[in-house]
Amino acid sequence: MNIKENQRFQQTHTQIMDTLIHLLKEKDLKQISVSEICREVHINRSTFYEHFVDVYDLMQKIEKDMSKELKDCYQQGMMVSNKEAFLNLFCYVRKKKKFYSVYLGQGNMLPITGELLGADFQRDGATLAEIRWITSQVQLDYHLDFFRAGINAIIRHWLDRDCAESPDELYDILEKEYQSTPNT
Repeated sequence: MNIKENQRFQQTHTQIMDTLIHLLKEKDLKQISVSEICREVHINRSTFYEHFVDVYDLMQKIEKDMSKELKDCYQQGMMVSNKEAFLNLFCYVRKKKKFYSVYLGQGNMLPITGELLGADFQRDGATLAEIRWITSQVQLDYHLDFFRAGINAIIRHWLDRDCAESPDELYDILEKEYQSTPNT
């Protein structure tokens, strides 16, 4: 395949993905057909099938690509600091807000929070246990689930506000929420 054909293939691939994201704003995945995507992109069904098996395969590949990119951004930031990791995460979500508005709006959660936050907190478990009065693995598991749901809710709210706050402001909100302590 020459470069021109490869570029055309990549352009079509991206157009198909973008079209699905656009259609997801209007309807559920199960209501979207390959024919509808093909009409929007102005391609034949055979061209669609050169790229994807079906609409569910397309969605799965979009989720996989986005998760990998998000994970890479977060890990890159972790080389500097926890704050930098979250800033990278927020910047990436803002850059891809069209997708994440739809994705999180449908009740999905960022998979990155489960994979990476869990690993980071597990690694720092002793410190977390001291700060958060966590005395068992069960308590830590509940705490991580609570935190994951919270970070997803904060990002969903931010997206609903069209990312009105900067990533730095969003990090400050997250940090203040996390550092607040219960009255004892």
